[in-house]
Amino acid sequence: IKPRNGKIFSFTDAVDIENDRNVYVCINSSHSAFKLAASEYSQEVATLLSSLGPRRRAELDFLKAREEFRELLKRTKVTVLIEEGLAEHDLGWAEMLKGIDFNTEKQLNETRKSRTDLLNISPRKNVDIKLPISPSRLQTYIDCPRKYYYQFNEKINEKATRRTILEARFIGEIEHSVVEKFLKKESSWNTQSHQVLCVEELHKMLAKHKIVLQRSDYLSALQEIRLYSKNGITFLLGLKEMLPDPVFLFEDKYIDGEFAGRVDLIIKTSIGTGILDFKRSGASIPTKGEHESFDKIQLWNYLRHIDKGSLDYLFWGYLCLRDISESLIYSAWDEVSSTKFEDLGFEIKIHKVDDEKMKMDQAEFIQKENDAFVRLKKDSSW
Repeated sequence: IKPRNGKIFSFTDAVDIENDRNVYVCINSSHSAFKLAASEYSQEVATLLSSLGPRRRAELDFLKAREEFRELLKRTKVTVLIEEGLAEHDLGWAEMLKGIDFNTEKQLNETRKSRTDLLNISPRKNVDIKLPISPSRLQTYIDCPRKYYYQFNEKINEKATRRTILEARFIGEIEHSVVEKFLKKESSWNTQSHQVLCVEELHKMLAKHKIVLQRSDYLSALQEIRLYSKNGITFLLGLKEMLPDPVFLFEDKYIDGEFAGRVDLIIKTSIGTGILDFKRSGASIPTKGEHESFDKIQLWNYLRHIDKGSLDYLFWGYLCLRDISESLIYSAWDEVSSTKFEDLGFEIKIHKVDDEKMKMDQAEFIQKENDAFVRLKKDSSW
């Protein structure tokens, strides 16, 4: 068989493909169209884009990727291999492929894989539940008892570290660390201090996990770390101005009997307490419905088990570092409101809390959390 010569390109490198080549574009659900154009910019362009805000930058990236893709269709011989149903369910790909006429061929008589339930054929195990339990561990059990079993009992790690890629979880850790260390050191915005800290924390993470990045990947990661951490820092500096005698407690631990955890940020003031959990992007934040129906328990667990002393909670929520407007924050105090943040230049919806409803919700959550915990302790034979 005569060998064929070819190359594999990432989507953002499509502009480098020669004209009139046979090109196969492979599209599946693991590659969202909204993330296709993570292209590198010069420092000057990156600085300009940073002033536009995350949402506008994402729109420009998407439009750029779409134009490059359509240009590729014109100058090469393209065959698109797309996961069945993806264009109907993924709005990004639907928009990317909108208006393009394809000669469609479906693959018929595909071979179906038979699945073996490994859990049911394995010997049953008696498992002791490790206490105290964190909200993330209890959430795992609520979402999927089997996942809890494999992750915490069999100790199967689904997150293998790749040595040439800085994964999202590591980038998120860096951004959290930059926000924390900057605010412990500075009381106002300092560009030089921030940029030095971003580089230092990135290098620490790469060294810790022995990751070696290509220069383009390094610059892309550094650019995100700078932008996302700056969003979080400037928001918290603005919040600090609203609060009386605020004290920021980062990565603060709590233990309440059989429950324990660690909070990204607890803010103590002379009149009450605030709780914020940092999220790298909106995709990590529960919807308002998921939170209020107790499908996602993290914040409720914090509100129940953190020792707030004799003072009430003023506000609590998830802070989105990528785009502050995608945050989910609740406030029981009028001084922390959407209007107040608009005055500081932040577009964010702060959800007003009704005291009576909050008391009823907390009572309902206590019952649901207790029920889930009892089920977990009884479900000891796997």
